[in-house]
Amino acid sequence: MLRPSLLLLFATACSGPSFTPATLPPIAVEAAKPKLLQVPQLMLQAGEHFAYEVRFHGIVIGRVDLDVTNTQVMSKFKTNDVAGAFATASDESVTMLDRVGAKAAASSETLVVGGEVKTFDGGNAGQTPLSALGVLRAWAKPDAQPGFLMIAAAGKTWRLDLARPKAEDLQGTHALRIDGKIQAEKPITFAMWLATSDDRSPLRFELSNDELHVVADLVRE
Repeated sequence: MLRPSLLLLFATACSGPSFTPATLPPIAVEAAKPKLLQVPQLMLQAGEHFAYEVRFHGIVIGRVDLDVTNTQVMSKFKTNDVAGAFATASDESVTMLDRVGAKAAASSETLVVGGEVKTFDGGNAGQTPLSALGVLRAWAKPDAQPGFLMIAAAGKTWRLDLARPKAEDLQGTHALRIDGKIQAEKPITFAMWLATSDDRSPLRFELSNDELHVVADLVRE
């Protein structure tokens, strides 16, 4: 409903000399703040298995195997003989899934570097790298809105900001590329490629900054 003062202004303009309203300054539009990514369910199907060849600065250093059950996701990484000539490392992670809440219920990780063993246990504060994979596969669509995830890993919590997915072929496979940034003392650029097929297979992961460049490519077995 128009206010009386606006009606009076309109009547005066019609009965008197021509009236030209002053140009109003442009209205500042506040950019929408990124929202926490939430999905109705994790896209992690029991029985799925993925294996990745891991390269560090272009050199193959090892392999990651990832397996999904109805209740958990497990990953195992071990350096190969080439990397072992400099330093041996292995990592075993397990994330228990809260499928109703579409998040991690609990997690454990054992990291061994050069004989030194570190263990980390997590609660249900949010996502782990393994449960986050289920979120990203469920979220990734060409019209998906940008957002962020809080991810617990190696005893710390990291914020991963994500851009809208975009179409990009990867080695002859139609894919969706997701770019992001991990907030850290030295921010890490993140990218991953998912197949556009219904299963949204994770094809490649890439992490980089001034000090590291790690690429993990899906092994076709």
